[in-house]
Amino acid sequence: MNPQELLSLKVITTRLCLAMFAGAILGIERECKNQPAGFRTYMLVCIGSSLIMLANQYLYLQNGTGDPARIGAQVVSGIGFLGAGTIIITRNNIVRGLTTAAGLWVAAGLGLTIGIGFYQAALIALILILFIMTIMQRLDALIKSYSKTLHLYLEYDNDLQMPHLINIIRTMKGEISEIYQDSPQGRILGSHSMNLSLKLEKHTNHQKLITTLTHTPGILYLAEIRSSI
Repeated sequence: MNPQELLSLKVITTRLCLAMFAGAILGIERECKNQPAGFRTYMLVCIGSSLIMLANQYLYLQNGTGDPARIGAQVVSGIGFLGAGTIIITRNNIVRGLTTAAGLWVAAGLGLTIGIGFYQAALIALILILFIMTIMQRLDALIKSYSKTLHLYLEYDNDLQMPHLINIIRTMKGEISEIYQDSPQGRILGSHSMNLSLKLEKHTNHQKLITTLTHTPGILYLAEIRSSI
Protein backbone atom coordinates (compact mmCIF):
# COMPACT_ATOMS: atom_id res chain seq x y z
CA MET A 1 0.00 0.00 0.00
CA ASN A 2 1.46 3.33 -1.08
CA PRO A 3 1.53 5.85 1.80
CA GLN A 4 1.45 8.75 -0.66
CA GLU A 5 -2.01 7.71 -1.81
CA LEU A 6 -3.59 7.76 1.67
CA LEU A 7 -1.39 10.45 3.20
CA SER A 8 -1.27 13.02 0.44
CA LEU A 9 0.01 16.55 0.98
CA LYS A 10 -3.58 17.76 1.16
CA VAL A 11 -4.50 15.22 3.85
CA ILE A 12 -1.40 15.98 5.92
CA THR A 13 -1.93 19.74 5.68
CA THR A 14 -5.62 19.44 6.55
CA ARG A 15 -5.00 17.29 9.62
CA LEU A 16 -2.16 19.40 10.99
CA CYS A 17 -4.05 22.66 10.42
CA LEU A 18 -7.16 21.26 12.10
CA ALA A 19 -5.05 20.10 15.05
CA MET A 20 -3.46 23.54 15.33
CA PHE A 21 -6.89 25.20 15.16
CA ALA A 22 -8.36 22.91 17.83
CA GLY A 23 -5.38 23.52 20.11
CA ALA A 24 -5.71 27.27 19.57
CA ILE A 25 -9.37 27.25 20.62
CA LEU A 26 -8.56 25.42 23.87
CA GLY A 27 -5.46 27.55 24.45
CA ILE A 28 -7.34 30.84 24.14
CA GLU A 29 -9.65 29.80 27.00
CA ARG A 30 -6.63 29.05 29.22
CA GLU A 31 -4.79 32.19 28.09
CA CYS A 32 -7.74 34.37 29.11
CA LYS A 33 -7.40 32.95 32.62
CA ASN A 34 -3.64 33.69 32.64
CA GLN A 35 -2.63 30.04 33.07
CA PRO A 36 0.99 28.82 32.64
CA ALA A 37 0.08 26.75 29.57
CA GLY A 38 -1.85 28.91 27.15
CA PHE A 39 -2.39 29.67 23.49
CA ARG A 40 0.89 28.48 21.92
CA THR A 41 1.42 25.58 24.33
CA TYR A 42 -1.94 24.02 23.49
CA MET A 43 -1.34 24.47 19.77
CA LEU A 44 2.07 22.79 20.01
CA VAL A 45 0.73 19.86 22.04
CA CYS A 46 -2.19 19.30 19.69
CA ILE A 47 -0.23 19.63 16.45
CA GLY A 48 2.67 17.60 17.87
CA SER A 49 0.48 14.66 18.83
CA SER A 50 -1.24 14.84 15.45
CA LEU A 51 2.15 14.79 13.70
CA ILE A 52 3.25 11.76 15.72
CA MET A 53 0.09 9.89 14.76
CA LEU A 54 0.63 10.79 11.09
CA ALA A 55 4.23 9.56 11.26
CA ASN A 56 3.07 6.36 12.96
CA GLN A 57 0.44 5.81 10.30
CA TYR A 58 3.02 6.46 7.57
CA LEU A 59 5.40 3.85 8.99
CA TYR A 60 2.62 1.30 9.19
CA LEU A 61 1.54 1.90 5.60
CA GLN A 62 5.16 1.94 4.39
CA ASN A 63 6.22 -1.32 6.01
CA GLY A 64 2.89 -3.12 6.30
CA THR A 65 3.69 -4.32 9.80
CA GLY A 66 3.65 -3.00 13.34
CA ASP A 67 1.08 -1.54 15.68
CA PRO A 68 -0.21 1.84 14.42
CA ALA A 69 -1.43 2.80 17.90
CA ARG A 70 1.78 2.12 19.84
CA ILE A 71 3.46 5.50 19.42
CA GLY A 72 0.17 7.29 20.04
CA ALA A 73 -0.17 5.46 23.34
CA GLN A 74 3.22 6.82 24.42
CA VAL A 75 2.03 10.36 23.70
CA VAL A 76 -0.92 9.95 26.06
CA SER A 77 1.31 8.81 28.92
CA GLY A 78 4.22 11.12 28.11
CA ILE A 79 2.13 14.29 28.08
CA GLY A 80 1.65 13.78 31.82
CA PHE A 81 5.15 15.14 32.44
CA LEU A 82 4.23 18.40 30.71
CA GLY A 83 0.94 18.60 32.58
CA ALA A 84 2.67 18.06 35.93
CA GLY A 85 4.71 21.20 35.32
CA THR A 86 1.56 23.33 35.29
CA ILE A 87 0.36 22.16 38.74
CA ILE A 88 1.42 24.52 41.51
CA ILE A 89 0.74 24.37 45.26
CA THR A 90 0.92 27.82 46.82
CA ARG A 91 2.11 28.68 50.30
CA ASN A 92 -1.42 28.53 51.70
CA ASN A 93 -1.97 25.11 50.06
CA ILE A 94 -4.12 26.30 47.16
CA VAL A 95 -3.70 23.92 44.23
CA ARG A 96 -3.47 25.66 40.87
CA GLY A 97 -3.28 24.28 37.34
CA LEU A 98 -5.22 21.01 37.59
CA THR A 99 -7.64 21.95 34.83
CA THR A 100 -4.77 23.19 32.66
CA ALA A 101 -2.93 19.88 33.12
CA ALA A 102 -6.06 17.92 32.23
CA GLY A 103 -6.59 20.23 29.26
CA LEU A 104 -3.10 19.49 27.92
CA TRP A 105 -3.73 15.77 28.22
CA VAL A 106 -7.05 15.96 26.38
CA ALA A 107 -5.50 18.29 23.76
CA ALA A 108 -2.98 15.55 23.02
CA GLY A 109 -5.84 13.08 22.61
CA LEU A 110 -7.58 15.54 20.32
CA GLY A 111 -4.47 15.84 18.18
CA LEU A 112 -4.12 12.07 17.94
CA THR A 113 -7.76 11.77 16.88
CA ILE A 114 -7.31 14.38 14.16
CA GLY A 115 -4.01 12.81 13.12
CA ILE A 116 -5.68 9.48 12.43
CA GLY A 117 -8.45 11.23 10.47
CA PHE A 118 -11.34 10.65 12.88
CA TYR A 119 -12.76 14.14 12.35
CA GLN A 120 -16.29 13.50 13.63
CA ALA A 121 -15.08 12.35 17.04
CA ALA A 122 -12.59 15.23 17.22
CA LEU A 123 -15.30 17.83 16.50
CA ILE A 124 -17.71 16.38 19.09
CA ALA A 125 -14.89 16.12 21.65
CA LEU A 126 -13.82 19.74 21.02
CA ILE A 127 -17.38 21.00 21.64
CA LEU A 128 -17.69 18.95 24.83
CA ILE A 129 -14.26 20.05 26.10
CA LEU A 130 -15.13 23.73 25.57
CA PHE A 131 -18.45 23.18 27.34
CA ILE A 132 -16.67 21.63 30.34
CA MET A 133 -13.97 24.30 30.53
CA THR A 134 -16.37 27.25 30.28
CA ILE A 135 -20.02 26.59 31.16
CA MET A 136 -19.40 23.76 33.65
CA GLN A 137 -16.88 25.91 35.51
CA ARG A 138 -19.77 27.95 36.93
CA LEU A 139 -21.58 24.83 38.13
CA ASP A 140 -18.36 23.52 39.67
CA ALA A 141 -17.87 26.77 41.60
CA LEU A 142 -21.49 26.72 42.78
CA ILE A 143 -21.22 23.15 44.07
CA LYS A 144 -17.97 23.90 45.90
CA SER A 145 -19.38 27.07 47.48
CA TYR A 146 -22.07 25.00 49.26
CA SER A 147 -19.97 21.94 50.14
CA LYS A 148 -20.24 20.52 53.67
CA THR A 149 -16.44 20.47 53.87
CA LEU A 150 -14.60 23.76 54.11
CA HIS A 151 -10.81 24.25 54.08
CA LEU A 152 -9.50 27.59 55.36
CA TYR A 153 -6.14 29.36 55.44
CA LEU A 154 -5.89 31.58 58.50
CA GLU A 155 -3.43 34.25 59.65
CA TYR A 156 -3.81 35.53 63.21
CA ASP A 157 -2.07 37.35 66.03
CA ASN A 158 -1.87 36.74 69.77
CA ASP A 159 -5.35 38.23 70.34
CA LEU A 160 -7.02 35.16 68.84
CA GLN A 161 -8.65 32.90 71.44
CA MET A 162 -9.14 29.40 70.01
CA PRO A 163 -12.02 28.49 72.37
CA HIS A 164 -13.85 31.60 71.16
CA LEU A 165 -13.23 30.69 67.51
CA ILE A 166 -14.46 27.12 68.12
CA ASN A 167 -17.64 28.43 69.74
CA ILE A 168 -18.34 30.72 66.77
CA ILE A 169 -17.90 27.81 64.37
CA ARG A 170 -20.24 25.67 66.47
CA THR A 171 -22.93 28.35 66.42
CA MET A 172 -22.80 28.07 62.63
CA LYS A 173 -23.36 24.30 62.86
CA GLY A 174 -19.76 23.40 62.14
CA GLU A 175 -16.90 21.48 63.75
CA ILE A 176 -13.14 21.71 63.29
CA SER A 177 -12.03 18.34 61.92
CA GLU A 178 -8.37 19.16 61.37
CA ILE A 179 -5.83 21.84 62.26
CA TYR A 180 -2.53 22.02 60.42
CA GLN A 181 0.15 24.63 61.07
CA ASP A 182 2.11 24.93 57.83
CA SER A 183 4.37 27.79 58.91
CA PRO A 184 4.55 29.54 62.28
CA GLN A 185 5.11 32.87 60.49
CA GLY A 186 2.34 34.30 58.31
CA ARG A 187 2.70 36.71 55.42
CA ILE A 188 1.61 39.61 57.62
CA LEU A 189 4.38 40.87 59.91
CA GLY A 190 4.00 39.49 63.43
CA SER A 191 1.27 37.02 62.48
CA HIS A 192 0.99 33.23 62.68
CA SER A 193 -0.63 30.95 60.11
CA MET A 194 -2.53 27.67 60.08
CA ASN A 195 -4.96 25.64 57.98
CA LEU A 196 -8.38 24.61 59.27
CA SER A 197 -10.71 21.91 57.92
CA LEU A 198 -14.35 22.33 58.91
CA LYS A 199 -17.23 19.86 58.74
CA LEU A 200 -20.61 21.55 58.35
CA GLU A 201 -23.91 19.95 59.37
CA LYS A 202 -25.75 21.37 56.37
CA HIS A 203 -24.99 23.04 53.05
CA THR A 204 -23.97 26.59 53.89
CA ASN A 205 -22.74 29.41 51.71
CA HIS A 206 -19.00 29.47 52.36
CA GLN A 207 -18.58 33.17 51.72
CA LYS A 208 -21.11 34.12 54.40
CA LEU A 209 -19.37 31.87 56.90
CA ILE A 210 -15.94 33.31 56.03
CA THR A 211 -17.28 36.87 56.37
CA THR A 212 -18.56 36.05 59.86
CA LEU A 213 -15.26 34.46 60.94
CA THR A 214 -13.24 37.38 59.57
CA HIS A 215 -14.70 39.64 62.25
CA THR A 216 -13.35 37.38 65.03
CA PRO A 217 -10.83 39.31 67.18
CA GLY A 218 -7.28 38.26 66.35
CA ILE A 219 -7.93 37.06 62.79
CA LEU A 220 -5.89 39.13 60.32
CA TYR A 221 -6.52 37.22 57.12
CA LEU A 222 -8.87 34.38 56.14
CA ALA A 223 -9.36 32.65 52.79
CA GLU A 224 -10.86 29.44 51.49
CA ILE A 225 -8.45 26.84 50.17
CA ARG A 226 -9.66 25.36 46.91
CA SER A 227 -8.17 24.10 43.70
CA SER A 228 -7.81 26.83 41.10
CA ILE A 229 -9.00 26.78 37.49
